[in-house]
Amino acid sequence: EGLTIYASNPRQALCDDGRRYVLKGPALAQIVAEYMGYTLAKHVELPVPEFALCRPNATSEVLFASRMSDRALRFPADSMLRIDKSGIGLLADCVVFDVWVANEDRNPGNIIGEPIGGFANPSISYLLIDFERSLLLSGTSGLEVNMFSPSRFMPKPALKDLLPRPAVRSALLDRIASVTPAIIFGHFTDLENAIGERISWRDSATHHLVSRATKLTTLVREAYND
Repeated sequence: EGLTIYASNPRQALCDDGRRYVLKGPALAQIVAEYMGYTLAKHVELPVPEFALCRPNATSEVLFASRMSDRALRFPADSMLRIDKSGIGLLADCVVFDVWVANEDRNPGNIIGEPIGGFANPSISYLLIDFERSLLLSGTSGLEVNMFSPSRFMPKPALKDLLPRPAVRSALLDRIASVTPAIIFGHFTDLENAIGERISWRDSATHHLVSRATKLTTLVREAYND
């Protein structure tokens, strides 16, 4: 929080740290889904870009800002993953996380790759972006989410076809299981304090995230098998 925007268009901004950011908002559901998605992903050790809340000049509206990569490869994730198999494990972790938060939009455009290792040992480092379609985080009723088949939260076909079958046990399941109600509630409260607005679905989302975590192994298995 605290970035100052110097110049922007509807999708990007140059901020006072000299870097470019993608902006989301000012709709509350969008800001909450992005902020909580990035925050929870980072908490369970998934790679996401630097992010912040910001207030553009001459307005009091709070926006969500995610740092743009200066080194991002200009290829969709499915093309990169067909060549660089090291990211398939992260893709499988995406399934686990997306089923947990009910994210219905994991596509080749919201996994970005950055080159690492140089000429001697070239590889790709991946980052996850775009969580605004995470239903539990954006205010959809947990009861409604529970009526959906977990397969709704699988990646789009171009990515789904790259996944190993059947579902592989992931250490991410244990990290998500360790996320307590107090941790989730605390992140929601931090966001409320930053934007100065009550998030009406905070308590419900916290409850259902904790509940889904207890049965996540089963939900992920169903997502793969449906």
